[in-house]
Amino acid sequence: AVGCNRGDGEIKTQLVSCSACFFKYPGSRLRYSLGSFGIYRDGGTMRIVGGEMKGRLIKAPSTDNLRPSMERTREAIFSVLGDDIVDASVADLFCGSGALGLEALSRGATRALFIDSSKAAIRAVRKNTADLGLAGRAVVYEGSVFHLRPGKLKDISIVFADPPYEKGYGDRLITLLCLKNSSFDGILILEHEKGWSYEGSDCEIMRRLDFGDSSVTFLKVSLRVA
Repeated sequence: AVGCNRGDGEIKTQLVSCSACFFKYPGSRLRYSLGSFGIYRDGGTMRIVGGEMKGRLIKAPSTDNLRPSMERTREAIFSVLGDDIVDASVADLFCGSGALGLEALSRGATRALFIDSSKAAIRAVRKNTADLGLAGRAVVYEGSVFHLRPGKLKDISIVFADPPYEKGYGDRLITLLCLKNSSFDGILILEHEKGWSYEGSDCEIMRRLDFGDSSVTFLKVSLRVA
């Protein structure tokens, strides 16, 4: 990265263009404090990497602690999914810019549910879906993922989730999805810090991908009937 100075804990505005950093899009500006692992975006852009919308730009919200999914991470996720994304209904939880859900729509998903508690994130997702002509296939919900009403994920077959790291949100989300009244029966694709691993017995680990300091785990969640 140009002038990266990784690890010194200072907050600086820099151009970032290497995979060692959190964001890899030429021309984007990123302010970050590596000492606290927080990322601060000044309304930058990122690209959709595949499907009918390939190469189209989407707006990132101006909000603290945004950790956007890197291009290579999204490409790897959708390479694993392959044709399973076609005609799927998906949810993008802790959606931020909505990059994962928008990528899914670009690659053939029929509809996407976007959920985030940040007003800035919700504004960005609504603008992105409108700019891409995808508003008719998107439902955008402002609120806490952990306050989802029972049945909100009914008919959803793939859930993408990229919660803040080091807060236990991954385990909380899995517990929520495994409740009988969640109505979710499908695949959870969870981005998380590399040191985390699923230790429970309610889900089946299908695959894990590692990317530097972060990882993605694919989990099969089966609907409970009793």
